[in-house]
Amino acid sequence: MRGSAPCAGVAIASRVMSPERTTHATPRRRTPFSARRTALALGIVLPTLLLAGGWLLATRRERDARAEDARTRLTRSAAAVSAAVDESLEELRRREDARPFYVYNHFYVPPEVFSVTDPIAVSPLAGDPDDPRIVGHFQVDPGGAVRTPYAAEPGDAHLPRAAQVLAMVRSDALRSVRALAFGAPAPAIAMRTPAVAPSVVPTSVAPRARRRINDDTHAVDVTSDTSAPALLPPAQLTVGLNEYNNQLYQEVAQAQAGDPGANLRVQSRGRQAPVPIARNAVSWESQLATQAAVTGSAPPVQQQQAAPQQQAVPQQQAALTPTTPQATPRPRPRRRMPAAEPPLVVQPAPIAMRPLPGATDRVDYTPMGFTTVGDALLLTRVVSNGGASSVQGVVLDRAVLLGRWLPALVARHAIAGAVPRIETAPRASTNSRRCALPRPLSANLPGVTLCFPASALTASIEPLDARLRMEALVLCALLAAIALAVLLIDRAARRADELSRQKSAFVSAVSHELRTPLTTIRMHAELLRDGLVPEAKRAKFHADIAQESVRLARLVDNVLEISRLEEGQRPLRKHTADLGAHVRGVLASQERLLEARGFRVERALPDAPLHARFDPQALELVLVNLIENAVKYAADQGCERTLRVELSSDAERVHLHVLDRGPGIPVAERERVFERFHRVETERAAHVVGTGLGLALVRELSRAHGGDATCAARKGGGLDVCVWLPLGTG
Repeated sequence: MRGSAPCAGVAIASRVMSPERTTHATPRRRTPFSARRTALALGIVLPTLLLAGGWLLATRRERDARAEDARTRLTRSAAAVSAAVDESLEELRRREDARPFYVYNHFYVPPEVFSVTDPIAVSPLAGDPDDPRIVGHFQVDPGGAVRTPYAAEPGDAHLPRAAQVLAMVRSDALRSVRALAFGAPAPAIAMRTPAVAPSVVPTSVAPRARRRINDDTHAVDVTSDTSAPALLPPAQLTVGLNEYNNQLYQEVAQAQAGDPGANLRVQSRGRQAPVPIARNAVSWESQLATQAAVTGSAPPVQQQQAAPQQQAVPQQQAALTPTTPQATPRPRPRRRMPAAEPPLVVQPAPIAMRPLPGATDRVDYTPMGFTTVGDALLLTRVVSNGGASSVQGVVLDRAVLLGRWLPALVARHAIAGAVPRIETAPRASTNSRRCALPRPLSANLPGVTLCFPASALTASIEPLDARLRMEALVLCALLAAIALAVLLIDRAARRADELSRQKSAFVSAVSHELRTPLTTIRMHAELLRDGLVPEAKRAKFHADIAQESVRLARLVDNVLEISRLEEGQRPLRKHTADLGAHVRGVLASQERLLEARGFRVERALPDAPLHARFDPQALELVLVNLIENAVKYAADQGCERTLRVELSSDAERVHLHVLDRGPGIPVAERERVFERFHRVETERAAHVVGTGLGLALVRELSRAHGGDATCAARKGGGLDVCVWLPLGTG
């Protein structure tokens, strides 16, 4: 490539398409071959993309279908476990709901036992529960008194199970549960005198007695030396029945111990214990409405989960608001009864009972429902009778539920290969990333979640995910290969187009180059043959013929050398010789031609021999082409017609410089001028004939020697072409 020159200031191309071509660049048009290349590329790319896209889509659909199957399988497994949990808990709820209210007392009178007197039995709940999920049973009476069936007296906590249940129910967390009990606290058990004739009781047996009568409560307290007054059944069965049963038990125990008075009372009383036959089911809404009406305050709120048959259950969450017990009638002054001395009888008649105000054989039950308060899980219900309501409940063992019962149930009912874990709310939040398809276990167990390991969902689709990644990589690699192939095809096609265009230009240039010397030779030869050339001009005509012959031979040599180098048939015949002497010989052979064209050559060659290994014929062709290139572009530009040839060496290389004062080569073209058929297109160089092979041949021959050829701007204007060869090239 050439830099700016002092004479012209424009770039000279190393290739001209033809001497007759226009000097203005015209935009390239897409040739039919380019259109065919585009169609070919689209024909390769589009089917490939469609096939690869279909491949990926099919795999993706298979992956989604398999993932959906896995999700369905896990969902079915979770549904089976949840259904089993709900069924088992519902069975527990129904069983506890079926228990009559009176078995929550330590002692009770079994209504199904046939007896002329009141039998006393220990509650079936007094022992350890047969269900490991149950901690214990409890009852909360109006006023907040808590009792269990494990002890006869309310609040008795000498038994470990009773102490555990009482501590839990009395805690602040269960204040809302205790608030569901309302009404008057349990009254003291009243007694009255057996209804027997005074004449049948001897004075020695029944001395003077003291009686106290309360007309409002119909309670009579009698103290006797030989027999105590009989018990009076409570008006509020759900509240006072426990104390009444305890008194019955004490009387029976005293009678069995030999107390004649107790034995008399037991035999004379008969079957008088109240037997609540009617069980009336009421809803939680009506129960809370009744409580609000009786207490005159808003009902306490407590989260209840109703039985299946009770659809609407209030969600109760507020803390307990203490309620005021109903005001009891002020007792009237008690009258002292006259002492009676009934005669002794062998078979005392049963005591005649008067109906008690407010007493009824119907007990209202709310359905037993699950209640969660903090970490406590309960089954609770409210039983009402005589205007008083008590809360009865079952404390469930959450540790047993979560640690033993639920895992065993999950193992039995989960689908094989889809066994979930049991997670509580804190653990579920920390393991959310490792949990696939988390699902609440049961409405009765809030905060408990079924969690499948992530591998349960991904195990079946991991092979397809790996296949999708592999297919995506293959598709990317295929697209990259197609893009590279299309790019290479396009570049090759463009290069082919360029070479075709260059060769067309070369043929045109060579035709012109050959035609000019051949025309000159033929014309001069015909003139000499016909004797039309004066004797004085014959020498010049012969010189022109020789010069044109040399020019023609050089052109042919260049073409042959390029062809041989391209085909690899140009072996170098190198031998060691004095490179300076060889350069001097070549310059001497070109001296007459240069002088004829008005050029002067300056030599800067070393005096001492400069030995190197080179091919003399190839090096001569290099030097001649450099001189020809310099003369060609500097001759008609009005520049200084001086050439300078320098030869120097360093420790590794030999440098041959050919310098001129021509127009030079622009920086952007200083590499391309060494390409075959390339010429810089300028208006000033349009008339300069050439084939674009000279500098290309120089570089290829230089590289064949192991060196190279470069060009640079000459200081002061012009071009400096340097050919360097390595010393000792083999």
